[in-house]
Amino acid sequence: MEFLKIDATKSTPSVNFQFAEGLLEIKGLSKTTNSIEFYQPIMDALEEYATKAASNTTVNLFLQYFSTSSSKCLLGILNELKKMNQRVTKVKVNWYYEEHDEDMLDAIKDYETLVDLEFKFIAVPEGDSI
Repeated sequence: MEFLKIDATKSTPSVNFQFAEGLLEIKGLSKTTNSIEFYQPIMDALEEYATKAASNTTVNLFLQYFSTSSSKCLLGILNELKKMNQRVTKVKVNWYYEEHDEDMLDAIKDYETLVDLEFKFIAVPEGDSI
């Protein structure tokens, strides 16, 4: 698999994984009613990527909002990235958030602690996108 591209909807984020370049991006809102159904193909693609990952992997996340059920799936993705970081690729996580969204920043910091990956927190002006 060379790439995975999923367009954003009103309730799901866009996904743009360029595996050959080691670039994985998830951006938008994640408030789907069936998070497992949406995120399972992403997990499957990551597991396949882990078998032949680039030497360095950059993960760009910019989620303006994610639901509780989405948060469990995001944790699964981050745990898969943690496994890859320990075995096959150097993972760098850039997590973008709106600069005044302290709740999102707190949630991101919780993820960083849970998965033991180094995150770079990047504040963007409210309403801007990456």
